[in-house]
Amino acid sequence: MKMKIFLLVAVLAAIVFGGFLLRRPRTETTPSEDWRIVYQDSLTHSIPFKLVKFFNKDEGIAVRGLTIQKTNDGGITWNEVYYDEKNAIYAGNFTNENEGWVVGTENLELPLILRTGDKGITWRKVDFDEKSLEVLRGKFKYFRDICFGNKGKAWIVGDGGIVKTETYGHKLTIVSLFQTKEELDSVSCSDSDDAWAVGYSNSVYHYQKHWVKNDLSEKYRFSKVKMFGTGVWLIGKDNSDNGILLTSQDGGRTWENKAPESGKALNDLFLYDKTGWLIGTEGSIYYSVDGGSSWAISKSPTKLNLFHILSLDRNSFWISGDEAIILKNLQQ
Repeated sequence: MKMKIFLLVAVLAAIVFGGFLLRRPRTETTPSEDWRIVYQDSLTHSIPFKLVKFFNKDEGIAVRGLTIQKTNDGGITWNEVYYDEKNAIYAGNFTNENEGWVVGTENLELPLILRTGDKGITWRKVDFDEKSLEVLRGKFKYFRDICFGNKGKAWIVGDGGIVKTETYGHKLTIVSLFQTKEELDSVSCSDSDDAWAVGYSNSVYHYQKHWVKNDLSEKYRFSKVKMFGTGVWLIGKDNSDNGILLTSQDGGRTWENKAPESGKALNDLFLYDKTGWLIGTEGSIYYSVDGGSSWAISKSPTKLNLFHILSLDRNSFWISGDEAIILKNLQQ
């Protein structure tokens, strides 16, 4: 009799406890650590892709050296949609699903802008008006990056400094020029009229009504700047090639280094809410579940240097690097 009562109590306890487990709120899952190589060109000195835009899980645009290329199968194969042996293309951005702009150089003599209005299928050169040409002449040989803020405003950086432009439909007009002594590589904008730019010789510039240079340690070399929400992130390395990831939440007055402890140089970052991905040299990939405050090592299928990361949504990511390698996360 005592045994039956004991078994009955045990069964009831299991049912109650099991129901409690079923009713427990689900904890936040960590990002997938699984990446696969979907494309690689192992030819010596193969030029890497710089991913520009994915419209969905299949269609994407990338710039690569003298070409613009498009994929319709998630990055497995790429087709050339633009090529000119005189022109090199460095970066690009889209203002909507159809309209995109890329920047580079024409014959290493003049800056170049190309535009598409059909999701990257065709591209046309943007001709500068005489006033814009006068602003650029003798000051720029190339543009390296472009970002779009609010009301059609765009910032472009290059070897001569920072150019403010405005877009009206398919037209782009240069409004003003802020010259710098350093060549600039990367620029990032927000809808709140805030912008940052970085480049050679530890140069960091911040725009709020006007451009101001931020003085940071001379031992840093930043190759990219990103803005997420109210925060700005500077990505690069120090003089010993250790990774640097500085972030500021107060407009650049104070900075914190959130780089992983691995010591590898860092090249790009993407944050979506609390989830983040960070990439760098020797195939290094890291993920964060606390908005970039801390990083865990993710399993990587390559030892090649990784340079660019692009997101379609919080679950769909692509990474590109040396030997034109492209990685895709397995959640897709």
